[in-house]
Amino acid sequence: MSSDSNVYDSVPYPSLAFVQTHPDRLALMGTLFGMQPPAVERCRVLEIGCGNGSNLIPMAYGLPGSEFVGVDLAAKPVEMAQGRIGRLGLKNIRIEAMDLLKIEPDFGEFDYIIAHGVFAWVPELAQEKILAICSANLSVNGVAFVSYNTNPGGLVRKTLREMVQFHEGRTARAPDGSGDRVKAARAFLEALLKATDTKSPWKSLLQEELKLTFSRDENVVYHDDLAEYFLPVSFAEFAARAGNCGLRFLSEAQVTDVLTPELSEEGLGALNRLAERDLIAFQQYLDFARYRKFRQTLLCHAEVPLKRDGVLERLGRLLVASPMKMSVEKADGSVEFINTRGAGTIETNNPAIIAILRRLQEIWPRAERFDELISTTLSPVQEAQRNDAVAHLAQVVLKLAASMLADVRTYRLPLPDGIGEKPTASKLARLMVEDGGMVTTLLHTHVNIEDEQGRKFLRLLDGTRDRQALTSALAQESPDISRDTIRKQVEGNLINFYRMGLLIA
Repeated sequence: MSSDSNVYDSVPYPSLAFVQTHPDRLALMGTLFGMQPPAVERCRVLEIGCGNGSNLIPMAYGLPGSEFVGVDLAAKPVEMAQGRIGRLGLKNIRIEAMDLLKIEPDFGEFDYIIAHGVFAWVPELAQEKILAICSANLSVNGVAFVSYNTNPGGLVRKTLREMVQFHEGRTARAPDGSGDRVKAARAFLEALLKATDTKSPWKSLLQEELKLTFSRDENVVYHDDLAEYFLPVSFAEFAARAGNCGLRFLSEAQVTDVLTPELSEEGLGALNRLAERDLIAFQQYLDFARYRKFRQTLLCHAEVPLKRDGVLERLGRLLVASPMKMSVEKADGSVEFINTRGAGTIETNNPAIIAILRRLQEIWPRAERFDELISTTLSPVQEAQRNDAVAHLAQVVLKLAASMLADVRTYRLPLPDGIGEKPTASKLARLMVEDGGMVTTLLHTHVNIEDEQGRKFLRLLDGTRDRQALTSALAQESPDISRDTIRKQVEGNLINFYRMGLLIA
Protein backbone atom coordinates (compact mmCIF):
# COMPACT_ATOMS: atom_id res chain seq x y z
CA MET A 1 0.00 0.00 0.00
CA SER A 2 2.88 2.36 0.69
CA SER A 3 6.60 2.62 1.21
CA ASP A 4 6.00 2.33 4.98
CA SER A 5 3.91 -0.83 4.63
CA ASN A 6 6.31 -2.97 6.64
CA VAL A 7 7.37 -0.36 9.21
CA TYR A 8 5.50 -2.45 11.79
CA ASP A 9 8.14 -5.15 11.23
CA SER A 10 10.93 -2.83 12.39
CA VAL A 11 8.96 -0.91 15.03
CA PRO A 12 6.43 -3.23 16.73
CA TYR A 13 3.10 -1.77 17.77
CA PRO A 14 2.19 -2.63 21.39
CA SER A 15 -0.88 -4.87 21.18
CA LEU A 16 -3.58 -5.73 23.70
CA ALA A 17 -7.05 -7.24 23.81
CA PHE A 18 -9.86 -4.72 23.28
CA VAL A 19 -13.12 -5.71 24.92
CA GLN A 20 -15.13 -3.28 22.77
CA THR A 21 -14.12 -5.25 19.64
CA HIS A 22 -15.21 -8.64 20.96
CA PRO A 23 -18.06 -10.20 18.95
CA ASP A 24 -20.07 -10.31 22.17
CA ARG A 25 -20.01 -6.50 22.39
CA LEU A 26 -20.93 -6.18 18.71
CA ALA A 27 -23.77 -8.68 19.17
CA LEU A 28 -24.90 -6.85 22.30
CA MET A 29 -25.22 -3.50 20.56
CA GLY A 30 -26.99 -5.11 17.62
CA THR A 31 -29.44 -6.85 19.97
CA LEU A 32 -30.20 -3.67 21.93
CA PHE A 33 -31.07 -1.89 18.68
CA GLY A 34 -33.40 -4.60 17.44
CA MET A 35 -31.11 -6.75 15.31
CA GLN A 36 -30.82 -10.53 15.49
CA PRO A 37 -27.04 -10.89 15.17
CA PRO A 38 -25.46 -14.36 14.83
CA ALA A 39 -24.82 -16.30 18.04
CA VAL A 40 -21.36 -15.48 19.34
CA GLU A 41 -20.64 -19.12 20.24
CA ARG A 42 -21.03 -20.15 16.56
CA CYS A 43 -19.83 -17.27 14.42
CA ARG A 44 -17.11 -16.30 11.94
CA VAL A 45 -14.89 -13.30 12.71
CA LEU A 46 -12.44 -11.38 10.51
CA GLU A 47 -9.94 -8.89 11.92
CA ILE A 48 -8.23 -6.53 9.47
CA GLY A 49 -4.85 -5.33 10.76
CA CYS A 50 -4.68 -7.97 13.48
CA GLY A 51 -0.97 -7.45 14.25
CA ASN A 52 0.43 -10.19 16.48
CA GLY A 53 -3.01 -11.54 17.31
CA SER A 54 -3.20 -10.13 20.84
CA ASN A 55 -6.85 -9.23 20.24
CA LEU A 56 -7.99 -12.11 18.03
CA ILE A 57 -6.26 -15.11 19.62
CA PRO A 58 -7.97 -14.71 23.03
CA MET A 59 -11.32 -14.58 21.21
CA ALA A 60 -10.54 -17.86 19.48
CA TYR A 61 -9.42 -19.43 22.74
CA GLY A 62 -12.60 -18.41 24.54
CA LEU A 63 -14.96 -19.31 21.68
CA PRO A 64 -13.83 -22.76 20.45
CA GLY A 65 -17.05 -23.22 18.44
CA SER A 66 -16.40 -20.13 16.31
CA GLU A 67 -13.92 -19.45 13.49
CA PHE A 68 -11.45 -16.57 13.34
CA VAL A 69 -9.36 -15.12 10.52
CA GLY A 70 -6.82 -12.33 10.88
CA VAL A 71 -4.85 -10.49 8.22
CA ASP A 72 -1.99 -8.03 8.51
CA LEU A 73 0.56 -6.65 6.06
CA ALA A 74 3.54 -6.90 8.44
CA ALA A 75 5.16 -10.34 8.36
CA LYS A 76 6.91 -10.38 11.75
CA PRO A 77 3.82 -9.77 13.90
CA VAL A 78 2.01 -12.44 11.87
CA GLU A 79 4.84 -14.90 12.54
CA MET A 80 4.54 -14.17 16.26
CA ALA A 81 0.79 -14.77 16.09
CA GLN A 82 1.21 -18.05 14.24
CA GLY A 83 3.74 -19.21 16.83
CA ARG A 84 1.37 -18.47 19.70
CA ILE A 85 -1.51 -20.21 17.90
CA GLY A 86 0.68 -23.29 17.51
CA ARG A 87 1.70 -23.29 21.18
CA LEU A 88 -1.95 -23.06 22.21
CA GLY A 89 -2.96 -25.80 19.78
CA LEU A 90 -5.87 -23.74 18.42
CA LYS A 91 -7.60 -25.14 15.32
CA ASN A 92 -10.29 -22.47 14.88
CA ILE A 93 -8.07 -19.55 13.89
CA ARG A 94 -5.70 -18.62 11.11
CA ILE A 95 -3.66 -15.44 10.76
CA GLU A 96 -1.88 -14.61 7.54
CA ALA A 97 0.25 -11.86 6.06
CA MET A 98 -1.59 -10.22 3.19
CA ASP A 99 -2.59 -6.85 1.76
CA LEU A 100 -6.17 -5.96 2.62
CA LEU A 101 -6.57 -4.72 -0.95
CA LYS A 102 -6.44 -8.35 -2.06
CA ILE A 103 -9.46 -9.39 0.01
CA GLU A 104 -12.35 -10.17 -2.32
CA PRO A 105 -15.88 -11.49 -1.69
CA ASP A 106 -14.65 -15.07 -2.19
CA PHE A 107 -12.31 -14.63 0.82
CA GLY A 108 -15.31 -15.69 2.89
CA GLU A 109 -18.38 -14.44 4.70
CA PHE A 110 -18.05 -13.24 8.27
CA ASP A 111 -20.58 -12.44 10.97
CA TYR A 112 -18.32 -9.91 12.66
CA ILE A 113 -15.61 -7.82 11.00
CA ILE A 114 -13.10 -5.77 13.03
CA ALA A 115 -10.84 -2.97 11.77
CA HIS A 116 -9.40 -1.35 14.89
CA GLY A 117 -6.66 1.26 14.60
CA VAL A 118 -6.35 0.95 10.82
CA PHE A 119 -8.73 3.27 8.99
CA ALA A 120 -7.13 6.66 9.73
CA TRP A 121 -3.60 5.44 8.99
CA VAL A 122 -4.03 4.12 5.45
CA PRO A 123 -4.58 5.96 2.14
CA GLU A 124 -8.13 6.68 0.94
CA LEU A 125 -8.00 3.73 -1.47
CA ALA A 126 -7.47 1.37 1.48
CA GLN A 127 -10.14 3.17 3.50
CA GLU A 128 -12.65 2.56 0.72
CA LYS A 129 -11.53 -1.06 0.56
CA ILE A 130 -12.15 -1.55 4.29
CA LEU A 131 -15.72 -0.32 3.86
CA ALA A 132 -16.13 -2.49 0.75
CA ILE A 133 -15.02 -5.56 2.74
CA CYS A 134 -17.45 -4.66 5.51
CA SER A 135 -20.17 -4.74 2.87
CA ALA A 136 -19.21 -7.62 0.57
CA ASN A 137 -17.90 -10.02 3.23
CA LEU A 138 -20.39 -9.33 6.03
CA SER A 139 -23.22 -11.79 6.63
CA VAL A 140 -26.82 -10.61 6.38
CA ASN A 141 -27.24 -9.85 10.10
CA GLY A 142 -23.57 -9.24 10.76
CA VAL A 143 -21.91 -6.28 12.47
CA ALA A 144 -18.70 -4.50 11.49
CA PHE A 145 -16.47 -2.47 13.82
CA VAL A 146 -14.37 0.37 12.38
CA SER A 147 -12.41 2.79 14.56
CA TYR A 148 -10.95 6.05 13.28
CA ASN A 149 -9.77 9.48 14.33
CA THR A 150 -12.52 11.95 13.81
CA ASN A 151 -13.00 15.71 13.73
CA PRO A 152 -12.89 18.26 15.21
CA GLY A 153 -10.26 16.77 17.55
CA GLY A 154 -8.52 14.95 14.71
CA LEU A 155 -7.88 18.22 12.90
CA VAL A 156 -5.91 19.60 15.87
CA ARG A 157 -3.87 16.40 16.07
CA LYS A 158 -3.26 16.62 12.33
CA THR A 159 -2.08 20.23 12.75
CA LEU A 160 0.51 19.17 15.36
CA ARG A 161 1.69 16.43 13.01
CA GLU A 162 2.11 18.94 10.17
CA MET A 163 4.06 21.23 12.48
CA VAL A 164 6.44 18.37 13.30
CA GLN A 165 6.79 17.51 9.61
CA PHE A 166 7.67 21.12 8.82
CA HIS A 167 10.35 21.09 11.52
CA GLU A 168 11.71 17.74 10.34
CA GLY A 169 11.95 19.15 6.82
CA ARG A 170 14.34 21.85 8.05
CA THR A 171 16.48 19.66 10.30
CA ALA A 172 18.25 16.35 10.15
CA ARG A 173 15.40 13.90 10.69
CA ALA A 174 16.06 11.17 13.24
CA PRO A 175 16.27 7.70 11.67
CA ASP A 176 13.07 5.66 11.39
CA GLY A 177 12.79 2.65 13.61
CA SER A 178 14.03 4.36 16.75
CA GLY A 179 12.60 6.40 19.57
CA ASP A 180 14.83 9.30 18.51
CA ARG A 181 12.22 10.65 16.12
CA VAL A 182 9.57 10.69 18.84
CA LYS A 183 11.94 12.39 21.30
CA ALA A 184 12.87 15.00 18.69
CA ALA A 185 9.20 15.71 17.96
CA ARG A 186 8.47 16.10 21.66
CA ALA A 187 11.41 18.45 22.19
CA PHE A 188 10.29 20.61 19.27
CA LEU A 189 6.67 20.84 20.41
CA GLU A 190 7.67 21.60 24.00
CA ALA A 191 9.95 24.39 22.77
CA LEU A 192 7.02 25.73 20.78
CA LEU A 193 4.81 25.55 23.85
CA LYS A 194 7.27 27.69 25.82
CA ALA A 195 7.19 30.32 23.09
CA THR A 196 3.38 30.47 23.06
CA ASP A 197 1.72 33.44 24.76
CA THR A 198 0.22 32.37 28.09
CA LYS A 199 -2.85 34.50 27.35
CA SER A 200 -3.54 32.63 24.13
CA PRO A 201 -6.21 29.87 24.20
CA TRP A 202 -3.92 28.00 21.80
CA LYS A 203 -1.42 27.46 24.63
CA SER A 204 -3.84 25.55 26.87
CA LEU A 205 -5.04 23.43 23.94
CA LEU A 206 -1.46 22.72 22.85
CA GLN A 207 -0.48 21.83 26.39
CA GLU A 208 -3.34 19.38 26.76
CA GLU A 209 -2.66 17.72 23.41
CA LEU A 210 1.04 17.25 24.21
CA LYS A 211 0.16 15.76 27.57
CA LEU A 212 -2.16 13.21 25.96
CA THR A 213 0.18 12.42 23.07
CA PHE A 214 3.36 11.82 25.02
CA SER A 215 1.77 9.93 27.89
CA ARG A 216 1.63 6.99 25.47
CA ASP A 217 4.26 4.41 24.55
CA GLU A 218 6.90 5.78 22.15
CA ASN A 219 6.12 3.13 19.54
CA VAL A 220 2.42 4.08 19.67
CA VAL A 221 3.29 7.76 19.12
CA TYR A 222 5.62 6.77 16.30
CA HIS A 223 2.89 4.87 14.43
CA ASP A 224 -0.15 6.93 15.38
CA ASP A 225 1.26 10.44 15.00
CA LEU A 226 4.33 10.20 12.75
CA ALA A 227 3.24 7.55 10.24
CA GLU A 228 3.10 8.19 6.50
CA TYR A 229 -0.70 8.54 6.58
CA PHE A 230 -2.96 10.23 9.09
CA LEU A 231 -6.40 10.91 7.67
CA PRO A 232 -9.02 11.75 10.28
CA VAL A 233 -12.56 11.88 8.96
CA SER A 234 -15.69 13.55 10.27
CA PHE A 235 -18.46 11.23 11.37
CA ALA A 236 -20.92 12.55 8.79
CA GLU A 237 -18.42 11.91 5.99
CA PHE A 238 -17.67 8.42 7.33
CA ALA A 239 -21.39 7.60 7.50
CA ALA A 240 -21.89 8.86 3.95
CA ARG A 241 -19.00 6.78 2.63
CA ALA A 242 -20.34 3.74 4.46
CA GLY A 243 -23.76 4.43 2.94
CA ASN A 244 -22.22 4.41 -0.53
CA CYS A 245 -21.10 0.84 0.23
CA GLY A 246 -24.56 -0.29 1.28
CA LEU A 247 -23.89 0.05 5.02
CA ARG A 248 -25.65 2.00 7.75
CA PHE A 249 -24.72 3.37 11.15
CA LEU A 250 -25.73 1.01 13.96
CA SER A 251 -24.14 2.70 16.99
CA GLU A 252 -20.82 3.24 18.65
CA ALA A 253 -19.22 0.23 20.33
CA GLN A 254 -19.58 1.74 23.79
CA VAL A 255 -22.70 1.04 25.85
CA THR A 256 -23.00 4.80 26.48
CA ASP A 257 -24.46 5.07 22.97
CA VAL A 258 -27.77 3.53 24.10
CA LEU A 259 -28.20 6.28 26.70
CA THR A 260 -29.26 9.89 26.25
CA PRO A 261 -26.09 12.03 26.06
CA GLU A 262 -25.15 13.63 29.37
CA LEU A 263 -25.85 17.22 28.39
CA SER A 264 -27.87 19.93 30.04
CA GLU A 265 -31.51 20.04 29.05
CA GLU A 266 -30.82 23.28 27.22
CA GLY A 267 -27.82 21.83 25.38
CA LEU A 268 -29.62 18.66 24.38
CA GLY A 269 -32.57 20.69 23.13
CA ALA A 270 -30.27 22.90 21.06
CA LEU A 271 -28.67 19.90 19.33
CA ASN A 272 -32.03 18.30 18.65
CA ARG A 273 -33.30 21.48 17.04
CA LEU A 274 -30.18 21.69 14.87
CA ALA A 275 -30.42 18.04 13.81
CA GLU A 276 -34.16 18.09 13.05
CA ARG A 277 -34.57 14.35 13.82
CA ASP A 278 -31.62 13.40 11.61
CA LEU A 279 -29.58 10.82 13.58
CA ILE A 280 -26.36 11.31 11.59
CA ALA A 281 -26.59 15.08 11.88
CA PHE A 282 -27.24 14.82 15.62
CA GLN A 283 -24.17 12.63 16.09
CA GLN A 284 -22.07 15.08 14.08
CA TYR A 285 -23.31 18.08 16.06
CA LEU A 286 -22.54 16.12 19.23
CA ASP A 287 -18.96 15.61 18.01
CA PHE A 288 -18.66 19.35 17.38
CA ALA A 289 -19.94 20.12 20.87
CA ARG A 290 -17.74 17.58 22.62
CA TYR A 291 -14.53 18.16 20.64
CA ARG A 292 -14.53 14.48 19.76
CA LYS A 293 -11.28 12.90 18.58
CA PHE A 294 -11.96 9.20 18.13
CA ARG A 295 -14.87 6.97 17.18
CA GLN A 296 -15.45 3.23 17.32
CA THR A 297 -18.36 2.87 14.95
CA LEU A 298 -20.50 -0.20 14.34
CA LEU A 299 -22.04 -0.76 10.90
CA CYS A 300 -24.59 -3.16 9.50
CA HIS A 301 -26.18 -3.69 6.09
CA ALA A 302 -28.42 -0.80 5.04
CA GLU A 303 -31.47 -3.05 4.60
CA VAL A 304 -31.32 -4.41 8.18
CA PRO A 305 -34.22 -2.90 10.17
CA LEU A 306 -33.21 -1.23 13.41
CA LYS A 307 -35.36 -0.31 16.40
CA ARG A 308 -33.95 2.57 18.37
CA ASP A 309 -36.91 2.60 20.73
CA GLY A 310 -37.56 -0.13 23.27
CA VAL A 311 -33.90 -0.69 24.21
CA LEU A 312 -34.75 -1.23 27.88
CA GLU A 313 -37.23 -4.01 27.07
CA ARG A 314 -34.62 -5.91 25.05
CA LEU A 315 -32.28 -6.07 28.03
CA GLY A 316 -34.49 -8.74 29.61
CA ARG A 317 -32.98 -11.77 27.86
CA LEU A 318 -29.39 -10.59 28.16
CA LEU A 319 -26.91 -11.51 30.88
CA VAL A 320 -25.65 -9.11 33.53
CA ALA A 321 -22.48 -9.30 35.64
CA SER A 322 -20.82 -6.79 37.92
CA PRO A 323 -17.47 -6.57 39.75
CA MET A 324 -19.01 -4.27 42.39
CA LYS A 325 -18.46 -5.29 46.01
CA MET A 326 -20.30 -4.03 49.07
CA SER A 327 -18.03 -1.71 51.02
CA VAL A 328 -20.08 0.22 53.58
CA GLU A 329 -23.60 -0.25 54.91
CA LYS A 330 -24.77 3.00 56.48
CA ALA A 331 -27.21 3.66 59.31
CA ASP A 332 -29.74 5.29 56.98
CA GLY A 333 -30.01 2.09 54.95
CA SER A 334 -27.87 3.21 52.03
CA VAL A 335 -25.06 0.94 50.84
CA GLU A 336 -21.80 1.80 49.07
CA PHE A 337 -20.35 -0.57 46.52
CA ILE A 338 -16.80 -0.34 45.13
CA ASN A 339 -15.42 -1.56 41.82
CA THR A 340 -13.00 -4.45 42.35
CA ARG A 341 -11.41 -4.14 38.90
CA GLY A 342 -10.78 -0.39 38.79
CA ALA A 343 -12.03 2.99 39.85
CA GLY A 344 -15.65 3.74 40.58
CA THR A 345 -18.18 3.54 43.40
CA ILE A 346 -21.95 3.63 43.70
CA GLU A 347 -24.07 4.49 46.74
CA THR A 348 -27.77 3.70 46.82
CA ASN A 349 -30.65 3.23 49.23
CA ASN A 350 -32.86 1.54 46.63
CA PRO A 351 -33.59 -1.99 47.99
CA ALA A 352 -33.92 -3.52 44.51
CA ILE A 353 -30.60 -2.11 43.30
CA ILE A 354 -28.90 -3.23 46.52
CA ALA A 355 -30.35 -6.74 46.08
CA ILE A 356 -29.20 -6.92 42.45
CA LEU A 357 -25.66 -5.78 43.23
CA ARG A 358 -25.39 -8.18 46.15
CA ARG A 359 -26.52 -11.06 43.93
CA LEU A 360 -24.05 -10.07 41.21
CA GLN A 361 -21.30 -9.81 43.81
CA GLU A 362 -22.00 -13.42 44.83
CA ILE A 363 -21.64 -14.81 41.31
CA TRP A 364 -18.98 -12.54 39.72
CA PRO A 365 -17.36 -13.06 37.23
CA ARG A 366 -20.34 -15.17 36.10
CA ALA A 367 -23.52 -13.50 34.93
CA GLU A 368 -27.28 -13.91 35.35
CA ARG A 369 -30.12 -13.07 33.01
CA PHE A 370 -31.61 -9.67 33.69
CA ASP A 371 -35.17 -10.97 33.84
CA GLU A 372 -34.12 -13.58 36.43
CA LEU A 373 -32.51 -10.87 38.54
CA ILE A 374 -35.71 -8.87 38.29
CA SER A 375 -37.98 -11.76 39.22
CA THR A 376 -36.02 -12.18 42.44
CA THR A 377 -35.62 -8.55 43.45
CA LEU A 378 -39.07 -7.28 42.47
CA SER A 379 -41.21 -10.15 43.73
CA PRO A 380 -42.87 -8.00 46.43
CA VAL A 381 -43.58 -5.12 44.04
CA GLN A 382 -47.20 -4.70 43.04
CA GLU A 383 -48.03 -5.42 39.39
CA ALA A 384 -49.16 -1.83 38.78
CA GLN A 385 -45.73 -0.54 39.74
CA ARG A 386 -43.71 -3.36 38.22
CA ASN A 387 -43.27 -2.00 34.68
CA ASP A 388 -41.92 1.31 35.92
CA ALA A 389 -39.63 -0.46 38.38
CA VAL A 390 -38.26 -2.80 35.68
CA ALA A 391 -37.61 0.12 33.32
CA HIS A 392 -35.81 2.01 36.09
CA LEU A 393 -33.59 -0.97 36.94
CA ALA A 394 -32.81 -1.57 33.27
CA GLN A 395 -31.72 2.06 32.99
CA VAL A 396 -29.54 1.63 36.10
CA VAL A 397 -27.88 -1.50 34.69
CA LEU A 398 -27.12 0.21 31.38
CA LYS A 399 -25.67 3.21 33.20
CA LEU A 400 -23.47 0.89 35.24
CA ALA A 401 -22.34 -0.86 32.05
CA ALA A 402 -21.59 2.49 30.41
CA SER A 403 -19.37 3.34 33.40
CA MET A 404 -17.60 -0.06 33.29
CA LEU A 405 -19.23 -0.98 36.61
CA ALA A 406 -21.19 -3.83 35.04
CA ASP A 407 -21.01 -6.08 32.00
CA VAL A 408 -23.94 -6.95 29.75
CA ARG A 409 -23.36 -10.13 27.74
CA THR A 410 -25.15 -12.14 25.09
CA TYR A 411 -23.72 -15.54 26.08
CA ARG A 412 -22.31 -17.42 29.04
CA LEU A 413 -18.55 -17.20 29.19
CA PRO A 414 -16.55 -20.43 29.80
CA LEU A 415 -16.16 -19.64 33.51
CA PRO A 416 -16.30 -22.12 36.40
CA ASP A 417 -18.96 -21.97 39.11
CA GLY A 418 -16.19 -21.58 41.67
CA ILE A 419 -12.62 -22.58 42.46
CA GLY A 420 -12.26 -26.29 41.74
CA GLU A 421 -10.41 -28.97 43.68
CA LYS A 422 -7.51 -28.69 41.24
CA PRO A 423 -7.69 -25.05 40.10
CA THR A 424 -6.80 -24.50 36.46
CA ALA A 425 -5.81 -21.21 34.86
CA SER A 426 -6.48 -20.75 31.17
CA LYS A 427 -3.72 -22.07 28.96
CA LEU A 428 -3.63 -18.68 27.27
CA ALA A 429 -2.89 -16.90 30.57
CA ARG A 430 -0.22 -19.44 31.51
CA LEU A 431 1.44 -19.01 28.13
CA MET A 432 1.28 -15.22 28.20
CA VAL A 433 2.72 -14.93 31.71
CA GLU A 434 5.86 -16.66 30.46
CA ASP A 435 6.49 -13.62 28.25
CA GLY A 436 5.70 -10.99 30.92
CA GLY A 437 3.15 -9.91 33.46
CA MET A 438 0.37 -8.78 31.09
CA VAL A 439 -2.22 -11.49 30.47
CA THR A 440 -5.63 -11.56 28.79
CA THR A 441 -8.55 -12.87 30.81
CA LEU A 442 -11.57 -14.88 29.73
CA LEU A 443 -13.49 -11.58 30.01
CA HIS A 444 -11.30 -10.27 27.15
CA THR A 445 -9.74 -7.75 29.50
CA HIS A 446 -6.08 -7.65 30.45
CA VAL A 447 -4.44 -7.66 33.86
CA ASN A 448 -0.84 -7.15 34.86
CA ILE A 449 0.56 -9.81 37.23
CA GLU A 450 3.28 -7.56 38.57
CA ASP A 451 5.04 -9.73 41.19
CA GLU A 452 7.21 -12.71 40.32
CA GLN A 453 5.52 -14.91 42.93
CA GLY A 454 2.13 -14.23 41.33
CA ARG A 455 3.50 -15.14 37.89
CA LYS A 456 5.01 -18.38 39.24
CA PHE A 457 1.74 -19.25 40.96
CA LEU A 458 -0.24 -18.69 37.77
CA ARG A 459 2.05 -21.08 35.89
CA LEU A 460 1.46 -23.74 38.56
CA LEU A 461 -2.29 -23.72 37.88
CA ASP A 462 -2.22 -26.36 35.15
CA GLY A 463 -4.93 -28.56 36.69
CA THR A 464 -2.57 -31.15 38.20
CA ARG A 465 -2.31 -29.69 41.73
CA ASP A 466 -4.77 -29.30 44.58
CA ARG A 467 -4.37 -26.62 47.25
CA GLN A 468 -2.01 -28.77 49.31
CA ALA A 469 0.26 -29.42 46.33
CA LEU A 470 0.22 -25.72 45.41
CA THR A 471 1.19 -24.82 48.96
CA SER A 472 4.04 -27.36 48.91
CA ALA A 473 5.33 -26.05 45.55
CA LEU A 474 5.49 -22.49 46.85
CA ALA A 475 6.94 -23.57 50.22
CA GLN A 476 9.93 -25.11 48.47
CA GLU A 477 10.84 -21.71 47.05
CA SER A 478 10.16 -19.79 50.30
CA PRO A 479 11.53 -21.93 53.18
CA ASP A 480 11.60 -18.90 55.52
CA ILE A 481 7.83 -18.36 55.30
CA SER A 482 5.51 -20.45 57.47
CA ARG A 483 3.34 -23.02 55.72
CA ASP A 484 0.21 -21.46 57.23
CA THR A 485 1.11 -18.09 55.71
CA ILE A 486 1.72 -19.69 52.32
CA ARG A 487 -1.59 -21.54 52.55
CA LYS A 488 -3.39 -18.23 53.09
CA GLN A 489 -1.49 -16.71 50.16
CA VAL A 490 -2.56 -19.62 47.96
CA GLU A 491 -6.22 -19.12 48.88
CA GLY A 492 -5.99 -15.37 48.38
CA ASN A 493 -4.35 -15.74 44.96
CA LEU A 494 -6.95 -18.28 43.86
CA ILE A 495 -9.79 -15.94 44.81
CA ASN A 496 -8.14 -13.03 42.98
CA PHE A 497 -7.43 -15.07 39.84
CA TYR A 498 -10.98 -16.43 39.86
CA ARG A 499 -12.48 -12.95 40.09
CA MET A 500 -10.13 -11.72 37.35
CA GLY A 501 -11.52 -14.35 34.99
CA LEU A 502 -8.31 -16.35 34.71
CA LEU A 503 -9.63 -19.75 35.90
CA ILE A 504 -11.47 -22.24 33.71
CA ALA A 505 -13.86 -25.05 34.62
